[in-house]
Amino acid sequence: MPTSTRHRTQDKTMPKRQRDDERKPKAPMSALAARRLRSHQNVELPEAQSESSGEEIRGRREEIEVGLKDKRVIVSHVEIPSSTAAAVAVALAEKRRNGDVEMEMGVDKEIRMSNFTPTPENYVPNEDGSCVVRIVPGEMVVVLGEYGLSVRKGVVKISGARITSGDGECRVFAPSTHALPGIECARTGGKGRGKREGDEAEVLITQTESGVRELGRTCAVASGIWTPVGGGEAKLFTTSTPLPILTISKSWKDTLGKIEKSAADADITTPPVILLSGGKSVGKSTLSRILTNQLITSGACQGVYYLDVDPGQPSFTPPGFLSLHMLKKPILGPPFTSPSLPKHPIAAHHIGYTTPREDPSAYIRAILALLSDYRSAVASEPGPLVINSAGWTKALGLELLQEIIAASCVSEIIFITSALDNSIPITSVLPLTNPPRVHVLESSAGEGSKFTAADLRSLQISSFLHYSPDTLRWAGTPLSALKPWRLPYAGAQAAIHGISLLQEEDLSPDELLTAIDGTLVAILEIDDDLDLDSAIITTKENLPYLPIPPPPERSRALGMALVKGVDVQKMEIWIVATMGVGEVQGLAGKRTVLVRGRLELSIGEVVAGVEEFGGADRGGVPWVNFAGRGGSGDGKGAGAWRVRRNLMRRGQQQG
Repeated sequence: MPTSTRHRTQDKTMPKRQRDDERKPKAPMSALAARRLRSHQNVELPEAQSESSGEEIRGRREEIEVGLKDKRVIVSHVEIPSSTAAAVAVALAEKRRNGDVEMEMGVDKEIRMSNFTPTPENYVPNEDGSCVVRIVPGEMVVVLGEYGLSVRKGVVKISGARITSGDGECRVFAPSTHALPGIECARTGGKGRGKREGDEAEVLITQTESGVRELGRTCAVASGIWTPVGGGEAKLFTTSTPLPILTISKSWKDTLGKIEKSAADADITTPPVILLSGGKSVGKSTLSRILTNQLITSGACQGVYYLDVDPGQPSFTPPGFLSLHMLKKPILGPPFTSPSLPKHPIAAHHIGYTTPREDPSAYIRAILALLSDYRSAVASEPGPLVINSAGWTKALGLELLQEIIAASCVSEIIFITSALDNSIPITSVLPLTNPPRVHVLESSAGEGSKFTAADLRSLQISSFLHYSPDTLRWAGTPLSALKPWRLPYAGAQAAIHGISLLQEEDLSPDELLTAIDGTLVAILEIDDDLDLDSAIITTKENLPYLPIPPPPERSRALGMALVKGVDVQKMEIWIVATMGVGEVQGLAGKRTVLVRGRLELSIGEVVAGVEEFGGADRGGVPWVNFAGRGGSGDGKGAGAWRVRRNLMRRGQQQG
């Protein structure tokens, strides 16, 4: 029945039972929300209440409406609008007191979004939009979106990190592209089951706005990842549309506990080196973040070195880069939010591909250079090293793993497999002397599969290009509308000393301008003693063409940039970079080379800001050519395809 019919004037022809229902007082929530809530949970709101209790519910509802404006609350696996949160919370609390509703509410545990039900006692909203939540061991609160998390009492766990009142506010990013982390109460007094006095945790959840939601304006992958599937104020989640929840299995917890103890007991001069390996999409990056958070917040060490050698799904850089970071605070967000996450970069190298298969030699040389930087850093500031490897464990990929194990002196290996009965190829390449301990874990089912690796790469590239290190915010302005940096590539004030293309040694210098216009490039700083002059070829536009890119061990990656254009008259390259103002201005005093790899800008970013494709003048939009109405474009595929239906296969022809 349409919602509007429940508010119509009673018709005499209407059945008597329905007329009686119309006379009954309703709970203070919309008819659509109440009907859907009853159908999905079989929970009825109180039908008969005293006048005072009804006013109490309405008053409580108004209070929560103020505190949770534009927010959503997850009750079990059902997500309800904030406008009905008070009524549902009070109604469920009343039903539980009467013994009419069980905590399970008839929902399968494996698909429940949360087992926390807000009540007036454990959920207190504030006028500024924040809310206070009280949880006990066994309860978990799942929040979709970005928010600030502060612990007022007790200890909570989230993504492997233990957060206390002394940690201040932690910024959390929880989009639907990845498994949502749950906020759980950690027991504070010894082992055992059940609730004990003092185990309750109280947290403050505040609204934050970093601009990351604006990525959906230019990147299709980012559209709708911060709001429930289907949207709408009365949208209720059912078991047919669950969101993935980050779950840490018992085997994972046991293994992480052993490694934590090993790190705490290790000699300060020989900190442990932990390598995470396994196939694609088994949870290596997820487990590496959980392990890092646990090591940092457990007190086992003051900081963790994180060596990311997965160019396809890196944790702290755009794709195509390998990096070494020092982490001293927990990482509570997916990789594409890493521009704003707390980290201290030590060094990075550009290989330009999303897999080491394209250039394994450069891949290994970059890793060896990063390991050298790690040894220099750990000598003054000890800490364990976590290595997140690529998902290539066969053939040449296994040989690369063998070189990484030997060069880094790995002490612990965590190998994640999709099934425990599968073969463990990494055991065949372990060193014979002082072999590392190997922990074999089964892949957790918490990872979502809605987004492909290519989708996440596009999102990560867009995130880095739209983030400003100066304002510490994302901007949804199309890249074509951003004011570029103009870097001279010739003369005494040149900021660009060379331009290279990976695996394009046979490229004609006359094609260099076309080859780099509108493409993604890495900004590299090269050693002062590296000879470039003898290898540079000057093009007709005076561009410094470097046929062979600088080796990884003689260069360092400073960032990524989009080439918006080349001003031949002024001899300037226009770029939009992932660097701050001071970093870009500092390029004038360095020897800088631009290197184009195989990364590409998504189509959504290229055409962002264009509202219609027609005969309008689009001369201000770079990289895009438009066909006139009724006309044809000037590129391949611009014309209409002609389908010939009179062709037959040879077997269809009659002899």
